[in-house]
Amino acid sequence: MAANFIENVPAVWDSMATAWITYLEILVSPRVAEEIDDLDLIRRLDRVDVVVSSSRLDLKSLLWSRPDFDVRFTIFGPEYLGRKAAHEVVGFADGTIVRAWHSPEPGTKKRTLQLPLRSRITGGAKRMLLARNYDTYVVQTSEMADSLRSLVPSRPVHVVPNVVSGVFTDPTRWSHVPLPDRQPQEIRLFYPARGYVHKNHSYLPLVSRAFEETFGIPLTFVTTLRSEEMQRIFPDPEPCIINVGEISRGQCAYLYEKTDALFFPSLNETFSSSPIEAMTIGKPVIALDLPFMNEMLGGNCWYVPAENAQLAAEVVWSVFNDQNSLSERTVQSQIWVQRFTSGSEQAFRYFSIMRDRVGTTNNRHS
Repeated sequence: MAANFIENVPAVWDSMATAWITYLEILVSPRVAEEIDDLDLIRRLDRVDVVVSSSRLDLKSLLWSRPDFDVRFTIFGPEYLGRKAAHEVVGFADGTIVRAWHSPEPGTKKRTLQLPLRSRITGGAKRMLLARNYDTYVVQTSEMADSLRSLVPSRPVHVVPNVVSGVFTDPTRWSHVPLPDRQPQEIRLFYPARGYVHKNHSYLPLVSRAFEETFGIPLTFVTTLRSEEMQRIFPDPEPCIINVGEISRGQCAYLYEKTDALFFPSLNETFSSSPIEAMTIGKPVIALDLPFMNEMLGGNCWYVPAENAQLAAEVVWSVFNDQNSLSERTVQSQIWVQRFTSGSEQAFRYFSIMRDRVGTTNNRHS
């Protein structure tokens, strides 16, 4: 998300949304910097400076060493480190502190609506810091906006939907990722996600086993976990898991193309770009039937339950067993995804929110 925004700064830099800025500093992590095709293009803009940290720890250090600004926009946060500007705006992406996720207890069908104890304790502290550290919030769905407003009722909450990077519509920017040969009749699904608890990776082997036992066909999942996440989530080998590690946007687009569908079992999202990326490339999306997914995807995907691996396996089978329905819904999803704003429109709205927070058209630092 940060790379998308930064890449679109040149498109809006001479607009009314940015005319109020005398100096813009963009502080990015090495990971984000690698994702930007032409960082020098950003650096060549008048009144703009780009600072790339050397590490995640260095990024936090740089945040505290910067001079005070009139307004700061944390694109993907909160960071909970404290205020560094007169006006603090945050792109809110921590849904776990504003609502409980639907989490089935291991080995049962019981749905648990409470967060784990540790998460409830840390969540309480984070909610306090959230209200203290930020003045304006940006989210990507109205469902999340309503949840957040219950915590910060006196603060403005803006809804700016996510966008699909241009990488996903330009195959020349895709990067090869080695994958093992497919087994006979194998169905291979893709799940790009970090190993957070709410991402629900432990559901994948349950669905795979139910699928193979019922239909006699292997069902595998390509995942993008870090090595330590892989060891924690799957301490024993899982034949259905093909883990490729962390990937770039170009590699992500390639893997959508080389797999049969996106399988998205996340239990709690603010707004993941994965479903709309898959739809853009023309791949079916299979996701949990939860409110935040309903708003994001409408009726343009296949929904599965959060606690019934057998039924989820049957839904996966139905996706590929009815080619007419698959083709029709894939076309519908590609039309649906066009409703989301462009990258330049998103950047324009971000800068406009910062401008309105400062409350003046006089020259300011950001």
